Amino acid sequence: MNTIFDFEQPAYKRFRDIYKERTRNVVVLVGSGLSKPAGLPDWKGLKDILIDQAYVKAKSFDIADQDAYTKKVKAISTIADYWVLFEELKEVMGEESYVAAIKHIFATADTVKIPNCYNQIWNLNIGGIITVNIDRLATRAFQETMKNSKRRIS
Repeated sequence: MNTIFDFEQPAYKRFRDIYKERTRNVVVLVGSGLSKPAGLPDWKGLKDILIDQAYVKAKSFDIADQDAYTKKVKAISTIADYWVLFEELKEVMGEESYVAAIKHIFATADTVKIPNCYNQIWNLNIGGIITVNIDRLATRAFQETMKNSKRRIS
């Protein structure tokens, strides 16, 4: 889906003026979509991978337990609120399996090439980035940008 950005929308014009005038520090809120070029999942992708892994785990149970477990996973997969969904997945998978699965999914996050969009954002001389991403690419980009810059954070 290609969305055409409306450069005439009032919110964008206000943001552009604030940024241009430097009247306030700009903090950027980024989502998981910025990490997709690095081959890391967004929240929906993470959900899908964990659901698949939960179904695989079900195959290790005896038939009676397998059926009950599969029904729980199916019900969890329909939850729209990701905060609730991931909490439920952690409970049904067991904390150890859940954490191990997430660590495995994001194992490349410390070494993967950082998508250029992160560096471009830091090069805007912003005050910071707010994110709930667990991949730490924003932090790595900050460190890389500061290493290659004369700019210093006070």
